[in-house]
Amino acid sequence: MPEKRSPLQTIAIICIKLEQGISEEKIKVDLDLDEYDDNLFSFCVEFALENNFLIKQEKGKYAITNTGKEFVSAFQS
Repeated sequence: MPEKRSPLQTIAIICIKLEQGISEEKIKVDLDLDEYDDNLFSFCVEFALENNFLIKQEKGKYAITNTGKEFVSAFQS
């Protein structure tokens, strides 16, 4: 059974894993997301990327922004 986490915790985990270079498909597997959660996953990635709010993508790589670092540290367990 997947661990219960809030959408904000899920966003934080996704940001960390994207910065580590882990593919979106691998992240979905690691988070044990099913088809229903695909919409949540897509929302989380779009939310994090919007206006380079939490993560930014350059040349195919992701980096956590300063705001994202504060956000991630607040939601890491």
